[in-house]
Amino acid sequence: KTETANYITASSAEVLNPRYVAALSFDNGNLIPDASFEDKAAGNLSYWSNVSAISYDYEGEKGGASAKITADGAAHYPANNKNIPVQNTEQLIFSARVYVSDDFNGSFGMQTITLDSNKTDLATYAVFTFSDLAFGEWANYTKTLTISHVDAVYIRQLLFIRDTATTGHVIFDNVSLTRSDTANRDDFDGDITFLTSHNDAVLP
Repeated sequence: KTETANYITASSAEVLNPRYVAALSFDNGNLIPDASFEDKAAGNLSYWSNVSAISYDYEGEKGGASAKITADGAAHYPANNKNIPVQNTEQLIFSARVYVSDDFNGSFGMQTITLDSNKTDLATYAVFTFSDLAFGEWANYTKTLTISHVDAVYIRQLLFIRDTATTGHVIFDNVSLTRSDTANRDDFDGDITFLTSHNDAVLP
């Protein structure tokens, strides 16, 4: 299979079969697969890891799938094990819909693991802890991430709660990681070969 970029320009989209445009666009630019945890909650193949104190079920906003982390005095880091291509100095935007229970007494956030071309951990972590929490309601949480390692080729994303949290829970839904500059996106890494004419995209 030929690996190709999933960035579709307006001019090329005009001549592509809409089905292929949808497939190549890969969830409107969100780099995180299974971002709403639907596959994981249904027991299907998913990039999300199995971690103690994490439940992937249907407590999300409007009854959808979600990742619920219950506080128990230990740190918990559910990871999405997709290797996302990046470049040094590139900016990305992380966001999620999050519900924080009224009795939650700790902190939560997201963490980025930086990897080199061999997918070796470069021990460079961007950690964002969210503050000004909205308790007992769904709210948007957003952070901007700048890649800051000269050898960075991939990243992986994790969610977390700290070991300072002993009661309550945090529920993540609709997690998103997008590029702030989409001019040179090359996110897709596998299952579609894109050729030149409008009927030549090959789906698996």
